[in-house]
Amino acid sequence: YINSRVALCDVSPMSKTRGLFLFLSSFLKRGLLHPSTQEWNNNLNDISSATKQLRFVFFKKVSDMGSTFEFESANHRGWYISTSKKNRQTVEMEVKEKNRITVFTVSM
Repeated sequence: YINSRVALCDVSPMSKTRGLFLFLSSFLKRGLLHPSTQEWNNNLNDISSATKQLRFVFFKKVSDMGSTFEFESANHRGWYISTSKKNRQTVEMEVKEKNRITVFTVSM
């Protein structure tokens, strides 16, 4: 990215299943960062870097043209949501590498 910008997004759940609010989060296990959905029914509008709720924050880095973006963990800077170049593989958190896709395209 050249001159990429960070977009601030709404704090809203990914889904509401059986009355539960599920949010995207990340957690560290054995030195690796993992994406997860997590139930959270408390307020996420006032998150500071000094709270454990930072695991729910991802920076959406939008390209200059606005057609591609990345999601970087605010809690673990330099780690991005990524996917494999192969079909039907898991979504993971990775430090940018050439063997994983971290840049996504917006289709409307």
